Amino acid sequence: MAGTFVETFDNGVGALNHVWGNARIDTSTKGEVTITGPGGFMQRPHSESAGHGYGTYSVVASIEGNAKGPAALLWPGDDVWPGPEYDILEVINGKPYGTVHYKGGDGGDGYSSVFYEGIDESKVHTYTLDWQPGSITYAVDGKTMGTITKNVGADHAHGGVNEVFGLMNTNWHTSMTVYEVSYTPMGQDSGAAPSANAAPDSAVAGTEAIDWHALAAIATANYEATGMWFI
Repeated sequence: MAGTFVETFDNGVGALNHVWGNARIDTSTKGEVTITGPGGFMQRPHSESAGHGYGTYSVVASIEGNAKGPAALLWPGDDVWPGPEYDILEVINGKPYGTVHYKGGDGGDGYSSVFYEGIDESKVHTYTLDWQPGSITYAVDGKTMGTITKNVGADHAHGGVNEVFGLMNTNWHTSMTVYEVSYTPMGQDSGAAPSANAAPDSAVAGTEAIDWHALAAIATANYEATGMWFI
């Protein structure tokens, strides 16, 4: 895939037609999709070149349940994990956040996270991930929340792996409603660029804020639902 991409869900899951798991995916209202329970839908990850490369990714969504379960993410195009998974929106310990996942030195999952302080995820917000060479910047409604500059992978055109949009849930007590996902290639105006006051790397949450048991439970639920290990 190349160029700008927009999915407004006017025709069900649209281009995110790789559906998995046992979730209830409600497409009854034109222009939105609500997912409840364990499963998800995504663009098909078929190769390193699948999906999109450097650029700005946006998701317009709201989450109900105030607990771990829903996630809007970028999944590696080659469908290999641990690897470059970039989470645009998740909730843990009652807080929304974004995460850069990468293959650690021991072959396991490494990650760095940015928490979205002051954001009520039950309201509709535009969550943005701007992927540039060597950095990923997170923003909500145009306000920059943090930038990660370590262990950020390259896109396929630069020797790495592209990303596909994925929307998922792991909890019958939570749900996520998504109204639009979009991608604008690097160098083009997305119309929703993060604000200029980018937070320094010191704003990136350390691992002490991560609930390892919760993450393990999410990964296990994903494996049971799909046969793939991911968060």
